Amino acid sequence: MRWILFMSFFIVAVNGYIFQCLDKCECDTTDRTIHCHNGNRDRFQLPAEPLHGFRIIGMTRNNLEYLPSEEALKESFPDLIAVDVEANPNFDCSTLDQYKQIQILSNCGKDESELDNIIVDTVHTPTDDCDMQCQLDYHYRKLHEYVSKILKVLKEKFEEAQKHPVVKDVKNWFSEMFEKIKKMEFRSPIVIKDE
Repeated sequence: MRWILFMSFFIVAVNGYIFQCLDKCECDTTDRTIHCHNGNRDRFQLPAEPLHGFRIIGMTRNNLEYLPSEEALKESFPDLIAVDVEANPNFDCSTLDQYKQIQILSNCGKDESELDNIIVDTVHTPTDDCDMQCQLDYHYRKLHEYVSKILKVLKEKFEEAQKHPVVKDVKNWFSEMFEKIKKMEFRSPIVIKDE
């Protein structure tokens, strides 16, 4: 029970932290990503106040049909460059052309062989084989793998669209993030202290 309470607040990292935000999502300030995977969300919840600094929102494996307008997304997440809605089976692909500044990653126009099967799993109850630190390390590694995958996809998309107005800023950010990711260890930034 204590570990559930611990997880519900935040995970402290060396250069950032992960905290619960929106509707049980995880805001990761290290990778500047909001993770809202594997839920039953049928709508995208916007924050009451703008959340600055977050570049990617992962909404994979939910039940989303629509996203808020690009204007509403930019107002709520001023630094946002991409939203991933892959594995939302009811997503309305006809809405994609409404987004000019934000990349929307989806299953639209893809066949099964093109879909990546990275699943961002939740933190499970510790077992004899994998204690709390092991569970947290695994979860953090899966979050990191997801961000690496998205950065690669976005980099490819932006390289295809060299004339996009935000390309220079985003390229610099990609370079910084790739360097940061290369140097990261695959161990969660969590240290559990016994009381």
